[in-house]
Amino acid sequence: MNKSSNKQFNCPSKRTIKSPQVEKYSPDHDEKFWCYCCVLEMQKHVTDCNISVLYGGLLEHKSTPEHRTNTHKFWWDYKADPELRDKFIITEEETPRGYCLLIYVWAHGCVHCSISAVH
Repeated sequence: MNKSSNKQFNCPSKRTIKSPQVEKYSPDHDEKFWCYCCVLEMQKHVTDCNISVLYGGLLEHKSTPEHRTNTHKFWWDYKADPELRDKFIITEEETPRGYCLLIYVWAHGCVHCSISAVH
């Protein structure tokens, strides 16, 4: 894998799982990322234009069964280093209940509940 494909790997998404961050919305939060494994452009952050869950979109995407399947296929097709594969996948065990709750509550329109639920 070349340097440009390591962009995903260098993203602090796995580090932010342990301490999810919610910030007031900024236009920077509309940033997207390219998933090489799924061949899709996705939202990096989850936002409702009032507040944002930083890296929420990236974490949510990397934890889907489709991403896991596509990552395994990508690694097989391109004979990538098997030791790196799991760094591109987020398992259910790695995602704390609080983070899942935060994204779930945000997705269902109750952002004020999500902030108090995590803190």
